[in-house]
Amino acid sequence: MSTVYRLASIVHEPDIDDPRALWVAPVPEGPVARLDGVGPLIIDLLMESPMSTDELLQQMRAMLPDTPADADETVRTFLDSLVGSGILTREEPA
Repeated sequence: MSTVYRLASIVHEPDIDDPRALWVAPVPEGPVARLDGVGPLIIDLLMESPMSTDELLQQMRAMLPDTPADADETVRTFLDSLVGSGILTREEPA
């Protein structure tokens, strides 16, 4: 079983200057971060339900067929950064 990610307690708002971007912050601590690229898509997917890294990558590839073959490590690093900023939580397999 692989690592599962879920949203922490967050608030989010679309960026009015760039509809592809999202402002997001863990509550109550913050800080506010601006996500663009695949960041908003990851937040949208995790709003539906917690997912493993593999599930997230599979969903992303289904929605973005031009995803580069080497995107997996970049997405894993990005997920770790979202955990570090308090936006996501990570559950390791038992």
